[in-house]
Amino acid sequence: VTTYLSCVADTDDMVFFGGLPAGNLKKVFGIWAEESSGIPEGKEGTAIFGEKTYKTQVVLDLIHSEGAEILGTYTSDFYAGEPAVTKNKYENGTAYYVAFRNDEDFADDFCEMLINEIGISADTDIKADKELLIRKRGDYVFIFNFTENEHTVILDKPYTDILGEKEISGELPVPPTGYFVLK
Repeated sequence: VTTYLSCVADTDDMVFFGGLPAGNLKKVFGIWAEESSGIPEGKEGTAIFGEKTYKTQVVLDLIHSEGAEILGTYTSDFYAGEPAVTKNKYENGTAYYVAFRNDEDFADDFCEMLINEIGISADTDIKADKELLIRKRGDYVFIFNFTENEHTVILDKPYTDILGEKEISGELPVPPTGYFVLK
């Protein structure tokens, strides 16, 4: 997955010539970017993806498909009808291009589509509210609550809270801006 303004310059900040995305990435993504445009402050455009309309903000790429499946299109202004989100099968994989800066709703919906389409499963059996960050690495589970509200995590089995040095299981209340490290 890549987005607008990707592959514009090398590590020395030298702009690539020959169109964007640079080099073989045109084949990987199945698109070419004609231009990138800034959206004036206070002005927003729109794009449709699936059944929903999303805001386009700050910057977007005007892209053209060269074999990529078009998953979303712009719906406003000069860009109306042009591709905004694409998917391209390439060798043994799939490449997605999101051509606009977007609101959080789009990112959530796009990632949910990816998870469902690709068949990604969580790296733990723990179930939690989407406002929590849960990562499992080896024998350890890290739980972070970045909100101002308490959330509850349902644990899949008993764990040891290594910070509180006690065993916990079942429902685990995670306080506002709180965290746990479990083993």
